[in-house]
Amino acid sequence: MQKLLTESNVEIELILSMGKMFLLNSFKSISFLALTLVILLKFGNLSWGQISVYYLSLLVLQYIALFSFETFCQHSILDNPAATTSIWKDAIRVRLSIAYLLIAILALFKIPLTLLLLATCYLILQIYNESYKVIAKLEDKINSWNLISWLSLIVTIGWILFSKTQLSFQELLIVLVVTQGMRLALLCTYFYSTYPLPYLPRTDFTQLKKSGMYFLRSSIVLLNNKTPFLLGAILLGSISMSSFHMILLWTYTGCTIIHLLGTSGILDFTDLNRDALKESVLKMVIGGTVMGLTWVGICLVFMNKFQMNSISLWWIIPVFILLLFTSIQLPLLHALLKVKEDKNILRIFALCVTLQTILGYWFLTQQEIILCLWILGLTAVLQTLLYMKVLSRII
Repeated sequence: MQKLLTESNVEIELILSMGKMFLLNSFKSISFLALTLVILLKFGNLSWGQISVYYLSLLVLQYIALFSFETFCQHSILDNPAATTSIWKDAIRVRLSIAYLLIAILALFKIPLTLLLLATCYLILQIYNESYKVIAKLEDKINSWNLISWLSLIVTIGWILFSKTQLSFQELLIVLVVTQGMRLALLCTYFYSTYPLPYLPRTDFTQLKKSGMYFLRSSIVLLNNKTPFLLGAILLGSISMSSFHMILLWTYTGCTIIHLLGTSGILDFTDLNRDALKESVLKMVIGGTVMGLTWVGICLVFMNKFQMNSISLWWIIPVFILLLFTSIQLPLLHALLKVKEDKNILRIFALCVTLQTILGYWFLTQQEIILCLWILGLTAVLQTLLYMKVLSRII
């Protein structure tokens, strides 16, 4: 009886730990999806179509300003744990200098001063908030970071829902700056006494060079399946873009959940052999099929809810293929990482990103949205086959 209770407690702790990490790692993707849904629900798809280009541009600036902050800190602190605080502070200073440089470049394009100031505040707040995510992991205070971050998202959503009948990008940016400022103030109550934030920027070319490698790798991985999303913001009209983006957003969120669930517990094989790998792949085929069908069904409900039926329902098939093969890829990726085939993984990612960029641009200029989605599904199949080919030479 005692043994059963112990095993039960271990399982509960494992589930809670997986839940904490899921909330931590999925915050960005789910918050973006949630904000999109709220704007669509409150203001309509035309409003979202007009705001999304600017909002996506802001998120790209945020990604560049952070410049693989988390990955750099994790690797550097692991190599020199005694210098944790100085590594963390210097990394923040470097990111502040990148943020100011980005704002200076924006100023050359005669962006209105109010927008420039708001964008500056937003980028600095995001750098500070993300920096405390690293500390939350180090100090095992993930619960605090999760609670504060998700609370800030709820406040942001509530603010938008109870605002007036129109929403401009500037008004959205004001909401984001205020709620991110509240989020930082709360995070400081937990972490500032031990880890005070630096305020002055600094340029460190040695650190930039080291971070640059992480940034290049993460950019290739991030752009995989994302290039049509960015291209759509430039090439499509507001109505078509909002429907296209809604499908892609929902698809990417499904892929994120599949990835987080898979890497949190489904990939449990330890012996790197064909039988173990086949068994894990079979699990993911079953799980991916269930997840794909469920996720596509939910997406259909939301598309009908927001009356975004300007795209043919043929999008269902490539989206399902993408979700299914994202599942199948997980154990293959896990095996490749175990045998340190990082370079081959990046080459495969780079090939798929290149194909998606070239073909995506071509199809979107022709307003062929469904064909663009098919490119995503087929490159996911190609990616899986290439993983299998690399593994066939090893195990």
